[in-house]
Amino acid sequence: MSGPASGAPDRDIRRWVTRTAVLVLVLAAVLAGLGVLIGLDGDQHSRPADGSAARVVAERVAVTLASGTEADVPRRVEELKTLSTGEFRTQLDSTGQTWQAILQQGKVDSRGTVVAVGLERLDTDRADVLIALTASIRSTAAPRPDARHYRLAVELRRADDGWRAARVVAVP
Repeated sequence: MSGPASGAPDRDIRRWVTRTAVLVLVLAAVLAGLGVLIGLDGDQHSRPADGSAARVVAERVAVTLASGTEADVPRRVEELKTLSTGEFRTQLDSTGQTWQAILQQGKVDSRGTVVAVGLERLDTDRADVLIALTASIRSTAAPRPDARHYRLAVELRRADDGWRAARVVAVP
């Protein structure tokens, strides 16, 4: 017996198979996405905490760089040194006094505020954090607050007692 009635079950089966396959693919994509988001690629219990700790250090470095007055530069440089290692620490050691002289000469007063933070990379010994911040800056040249916007890439390295900024660069 051939005719329209005999094709209906085949069509229903094909429709069911197609819908099931689509559902399985969507479910697999969702599960894969969740695995990436919660870090199921190994060390799933420490990764979120490590990422948070790295972000906190990166934010502290960014705000310390973008905030303060000429009078508190020595304290800020020392604070940054406790949060730094590698190339960034070397830069602080070599330019701290120049930084202070420039800020004192211009009587600079600035307040940095973090606008957004993103964890770009997290490994066992390295984290890369991107930070967007705004600094409200006053100086002898600009007595009214001037808002400036910055984006920083902070590369952190793990030390025995936590994360340390190894490199800080402005990004376009």
